[in-house]
Amino acid sequence: MKILFLTSGSVRSNFTYRALSLARELKELGHETAIVCPSADKYNGFEAEEVRELDGVRVLQPWQFKTKKMEINLLPYIFGALYLTLKEKPDVVYIYKPTPISIVGLAAKFLRKTPVVLDMDDLGSEVMKIEGHPKHQQKLVAWCEALAEKYSDRIVTASSYLFERYKKEFPQKPIHLMPNGIDTSWFAPVRISDKDKRIVYMGSVNRKNIVEPLFDSLPSIIKKYPDVEVLFMGDGKYLEYFKEKSRKSGIDKNIIFTGWLELEQARENLQAGDLGYGFMPDDITTRAASNMKTPQYMMRGVVPFVSRTGDLPKTVDEGRAGYISQSEKLEDIEAEILRALEDPERKSIKARKARTFAAENFSWTKLAKDFDSWMFPEFSTGKINHNKIFFVSANVPANIGGAEIRNLYLLRNLAESGKQVQLFCIAKNKEADIKNLQMGLELPIIKASSAPNSLSLKMRALLVNRMQPFMDEYRFSSLGEKIREEAEKELPAAIHLEQIEAYYLLRPHIKYLQERGVKIILDAHNVEAEAFRGAIENFPFGKKLAGKFLMGRLRALEIEATKNVNAIFACSESDAAYFRKYNAKVYLIANGVDCQIFQPTQGKKDNTLIFIGGTSYAPNADALKFYLREIHPQLRAAVPNVKLFAIGATKDYLRKNNIDDDTVIGLGFVDDIKPYLDQSAIGICPVRQGSGTRLKVLTFMASGLAVVSTPKGAEGINYSEQENILIADNADNFAKDIIGLFRNKAKRIEMGKKARDAMMREYDWGVIGKNMDEAYREILE
Repeated sequence: MKILFLTSGSVRSNFTYRALSLARELKELGHETAIVCPSADKYNGFEAEEVRELDGVRVLQPWQFKTKKMEINLLPYIFGALYLTLKEKPDVVYIYKPTPISIVGLAAKFLRKTPVVLDMDDLGSEVMKIEGHPKHQQKLVAWCEALAEKYSDRIVTASSYLFERYKKEFPQKPIHLMPNGIDTSWFAPVRISDKDKRIVYMGSVNRKNIVEPLFDSLPSIIKKYPDVEVLFMGDGKYLEYFKEKSRKSGIDKNIIFTGWLELEQARENLQAGDLGYGFMPDDITTRAASNMKTPQYMMRGVVPFVSRTGDLPKTVDEGRAGYISQSEKLEDIEAEILRALEDPERKSIKARKARTFAAENFSWTKLAKDFDSWMFPEFSTGKINHNKIFFVSANVPANIGGAEIRNLYLLRNLAESGKQVQLFCIAKNKEADIKNLQMGLELPIIKASSAPNSLSLKMRALLVNRMQPFMDEYRFSSLGEKIREEAEKELPAAIHLEQIEAYYLLRPHIKYLQERGVKIILDAHNVEAEAFRGAIENFPFGKKLAGKFLMGRLRALEIEATKNVNAIFACSESDAAYFRKYNAKVYLIANGVDCQIFQPTQGKKDNTLIFIGGTSYAPNADALKFYLREIHPQLRAAVPNVKLFAIGATKDYLRKNNIDDDTVIGLGFVDDIKPYLDQSAIGICPVRQGSGTRLKVLTFMASGLAVVSTPKGAEGINYSEQENILIADNADNFAKDIIGLFRNKAKRIEMGKKARDAMMREYDWGVIGKNMDEAYREILE
């Protein structure tokens, strides 16, 4: 889901912390999140801070005036925020703290019927009264709160007080309780306090009645424990008042005033075993709020001291993970602080309990998952259709092309095994293939067009993503979002990703799907980084440089995919061994051949060879060039009437590569290769690059042809050299083996029969299908 957050503070202010933390964690769960917020406000001294991304969340900052007069400063911002809300077309708008600059999120509901979530983590207008803001600002915020409460579709509250209030006021509206949480950085290893008796305070100093009880208690506490140290981290309009009060009380030597600190600096000053002051007076604003500093104390092992206001007792596990004052009377506050300071459990048992309780209840990771389950119950309940499989292909499965053929037969096997299969594919002018597929397999197909391969997309792919442009064509095709939308309707048991480009397009959604129990399977036709590395060597100079620039990113992506998916299908044992270095769940699902379609026939021409392979694929192009330039001339000299059917190589391709030879017939892509197989005596596979298993070799062998291949070309096939295939490691041996087979027809025919037997035994798609069925059963158990 695309979720747009609107908030009232700059990116590093307290008014953005909650929304940004939730947005970050929801992004980790697979949502697309962005936050609209000011670039300048009072929290950064009205100095514009331009940020495009923070913690992985896109940051959108509408233009605003550069003046400290807030009403003037933010007037153009309101229109900018309204424009972005409509332009972004989010699935959900999330308003945090309704103010004039965030309430514009309601426009998406009125104009586009977009669901709106309101987050109330306190009563802002009431807080403004206590803090003495101008009355017109108080009334404006109160009006925004009333409007948002009325028209939002759902409400999130940070406290039980607000939860119960809204339940009564809006009984038909979904209400969710989500207290303030802790960032993952707070889980870092803690430092044990080097002070026996230290009290810490972290927070703003804009209200006297929050901090005053501490300063009123300190003279008596210091009198009993003169070595008590108070670390006071905060700033606000009453800071000077408390500095003066400490001097008049004679306790200023025991207090360190740090002023305002960056959150990271404050975090490092919190040490396990310290006593954290979190007392709050009982009024409507404190009951309505979720105290942020208390769980932060706890996660650092600082043991909190709180009052019985609002949810504070629950926050410290009713006193098991902290201390609670029995009342707001000064004598009760003093007594509880003294008890805490002299409690021998404070630095050990209570500090550990505080950390454990905070980790289990207040991490943003947990809170985001709870919110996700509440917000999207139809997708978060984990109700999986255990018979449903999504099959994702970057191309339309068909009977032409190695990858397309493998996809077709694996897809067919899944459909015929009783699974409810849904195909998602990129369609490049292949409407006829899609219609044929729908008619033949009777399965639903969802297609998308690849993004236009524009100059800007190429530059983005090369320079920003450092990825091959065709992969970004797929990624920006919208197919990933379509898969996500279908999964929201009904969760599949597994998603079968065909090759690394299918992983790449679904990448933003994979963690989200896995969180809900969906298994992700990567069908790796090759070790793509190795195939690409080999192909680079034959690129022109400029393209070779670009390829080497992209190489590291492709390898990193492939390793990432291997680690992140639940299982991998590899085509050869050597590929499987590579993938097992990163993931133990690797299954050998070899390439296959349809032995019912490809069968031995009579009438083969004695001196005819066949090569199959589209020359747009670099390993095929290299193989054909290698054969034509280093092997074929030797054959012409020894066998004058030799002929080569080059399926996949067009006449234009041969001409561009200066191959003008009437014994080489460039056929391009043909609708049916069988007539050419029927005429050919020998199949050749001079492949020197790539990985996986070559379907061309399996097709030759199933058709009863004798085969001559390089070691790389026959990789992944369980063959018997000299019995059902000949393996040549250089051009001279390759030519010698072909000539020998031309001259020994009996050997050629016998080799073809044994090759056919091997295919029937191990490589017929029916056999491969059974292997895949077993793999799926194990993966989905």
